[in-house]
Amino acid sequence: AVIPFNEWFIIPYLIWFPYLVGGAVYFFWRGAKSDEERHQYYQMAFFLVSGMTICLAIYTIWPNGLHLRPNTYPRQNIATRIVAKLQGFDTPTNVCPSLHVYTSLVINSVICRSKMFRKNTLVKVLSPVIMVLIIISTVFLKQHSVVDVFWALILFIVLYFVTYYVVLREK
Repeated sequence: AVIPFNEWFIIPYLIWFPYLVGGAVYFFWRGAKSDEERHQYYQMAFFLVSGMTICLAIYTIWPNGLHLRPNTYPRQNIATRIVAKLQGFDTPTNVCPSLHVYTSLVINSVICRSKMFRKNTLVKVLSPVIMVLIIISTVFLKQHSVVDVFWALILFIVLYFVTYYVVLREK
């Protein structure tokens, strides 16, 4: 394999859950404060829901899957045990485009576009780093292939344009 399995990428992989939910909840909460922030929340919600719906439609029309996971792990440690648990219930099906990748791209773009974080250098540096680590973790854990990442990126680019320039333009 060109990209080796690395169990330690389970850490950024698991960070996806609070990154996604935390981002969505934060922007929902901020959206209650003003019309401008509410508009940003609507943009994020449309961006997330439309992309996730398209992914689910693709999975329904074209079920897909991978056979990249190692049969045995090269090492035995706490990280491989966590990966084994994850892979026990997270099957390698319906992976293209990757929802992990798509939603990470969306949350990062919303954070980076947000006026709330315009002067917060720490958040504007950390969010892209977290996003990249989550994306590469999907490949190093053999949850997704580079092809899944590519199509998630294409979906993101198309829906970025639709969200911000067609459906929910800036006020």
